[in-house]
Amino acid sequence: MKKFSALTRPQQIQKMQQVHHDTYHAFHIDFTRDGVKGEIQIHTPASLNESVANHDIRNVYGEKPPAPLEQVKKQNQARAYKLAPDQAQQEAQALEIIKQARDKGGENV
Repeated sequence: MKKFSALTRPQQIQKMQQVHHDTYHAFHIDFTRDGVKGEIQIHTPASLNESVANHDIRNVYGEKPPAPLEQVKKQNQARAYKLAPDQAQQEAQALEIIKQARDKGGENV
């Protein structure tokens, strides 16, 4: 807890805000510590699931992908918010593991 309390000194937090972009929703805290900038994103299990599921689309196309991918993005959002919280969390973690393995050159992932 001591490490986190050092982070909460007012001069180190630049911005705290609710962020809503299309299907993405989270609470963001932007901070600087020892000259290093960082961001904390706080999600519900459903918003984390949606964020992970749609990350690649946002990464390539931003918030305005081509129509077919916009439909996929909205389907991912609708699905994420229908899941029970523990199921949404578990699925988001599994998706993240798969993406990390793929990014490290994992084949068959």
